[in-house]
Amino acid sequence: MTAWRMLKNRLPTCDNLRKMKILLNDEESKCFECGMQEESINHLFLICPKTDEVWNEVQKWLGVATVRPNHFEKHLGTFTSFGKEKKIRNLLLAIWVGCIWILWKKRNERRFSGKEWNCKNFVLEIKIRLWSWNRIFEIVDDGMDLEVWCSNDLICKLL
Repeated sequence: MTAWRMLKNRLPTCDNLRKMKILLNDEESKCFECGMQEESINHLFLICPKTDEVWNEVQKWLGVATVRPNHFEKHLGTFTSFGKEKKIRNLLLAIWVGCIWILWKKRNERRFSGKEWNCKNFVLEIKIRLWSWNRIFEIVDDGMDLEVWCSNDLICKLL
């Protein structure tokens, strides 16, 4: 649901709240993580230095390297294009959706509860969450234990 709302630009990010006259000043609208730009979907999920660090770690985990587009629809297309087989593309889509959902969850924890941002813990949570989703929904039938799943170059291990 979060990824769908993101793709429709319907998440209550600061720029959207300003459009609805809920936030009125520039300070309230800044990204809570970096404080450099207004919080928008593209900034929050793709451009913010904190988010960029997360995507770098996710790419290392998957064993892929690419320049990431700064627009969410293009980012999704590029991210899922790493997979040649349908099962790998489905896994990449699930990972992308999971990353978006957890990014939004962590943003809200930080904004409303003051929890600190820790990239390593954040990426570990993504790995564990996706491993459990794969076990439940059998996105790829791999039989990997959690330790192997969490190690780098995941796509190579699945081929």
